[in-house]
Amino acid sequence: MITRMAILNRLQTKSILLSFDMQLNGNCGLCGATLEDRDHLFFGCRFFRNVCGSVLQLCGWVDGIGVFSIGLLLSFDGQYIC
Repeated sequence: MITRMAILNRLQTKSILLSFDMQLNGNCGLCGATLEDRDHLFFGCRFFRNVCGSVLQLCGWVDGIGVFSIGLLLSFDGQYIC
């Protein structure tokens, strides 16, 4: 469900909430670096990368260049690993 929402850009990120004229700080709640949107959360957020990198290391999954792939977070049958 979350994967589908992320692909369709339907996650309730701060960038989407701001588009509805909500008065809030749009920076990422995890790292505070930039506007929180889907792409930042999954690919640009330092905090998220560190957490997922640690989880993948604990699971014994690491790729050759040290950058995780969102595809590694899901098993082939669609069950969430982290």
